[in-house]
Order: sequence, then structure tokens, then C-alpha cells
Amino acid sequence: MSLELPHHWAWDIIDEFIFQFQSFCNYRQRTAKRQDEDAQILREAPTIWSCYSVLNVLYSLIQKSQMNEQLLATKEGRDESEVAGEYGSKPLYRTLGYFSIIGLLRVHCLLGDFTLALKMMDNIELNKKVYSP
Repeated sequence: MSLELPHHWAWDIIDEFIFQFQSFCNYRQRTAKRQDEDAQILREAPTIWSCYSVLNVLYSLIQKSQMNEQLLATKEGRDESEVAGEYGSKPLYRTLGYFSIIGLLRVHCLLGDFTLALKMMDNIELNKKVYSP
């Protein structure tokens, strides 16, 4: 049985994940200046919504789906199913992997690493009209 979600649902999952990270970072920044209980709790737990954990989730989805390898194979005119692996051949992982690349572009921009953000797009052909996983 293959689990499949509409593409816009998969995008919404990735987009909301990044939005929640960004919102929490904004909250943490505003709270850091205060001397109340919330600020103390955040100071005692600096790893809550850390950028490393967010990056790890997105990179893991890309790695599990073999999305970069599939995009590179397509770019080179090879059959992407040869490199897809067990999870990359499943539509759900494939879609989440692809959208995670776009999500990493956004997260790296939020973190100010524009070079790495552009590097994420190396295997994506921007002149294509439609992507169909």
C-alpha cells in the first residue's frame, strides 16, 4: 500500500514547519530582553526549536528520499528510479524530499547563508514548467 498526499498538503506541512520555526525564533528574540518566567525558561532550554534540529529534519527528508540523486539523474538523462531507493520510489517521500529542498532554501535565507541557499538549488531545473513526482 502506497501512502500519498495531495502535493499542496505536503507543501503545507513543510511550509508550516518552517513558519513555526521562524515564529518561535521571533518570540525567543522578543522574550530574551525580558526578565520574566518565560525568558528564564527559554534561557534554560536553548535547544528548543534550534536551527540544527530544523535543518536536520529537512536534510533527513531529502536524504531518505534520495531526492538530490533523483534530480541529478533526471538532469543527466538517466532513469531516476535507479537511484531512488526504497523510500525515494514512494510518492510521499519523493514529494516531501522535493519540498524540503525548497524549504532549506528558505531556512538558509532566514539564517543569512545565501550561498548555501543557492547551493540547495543545484539539481533543480528552474526552466521546467511543472514538477510531477
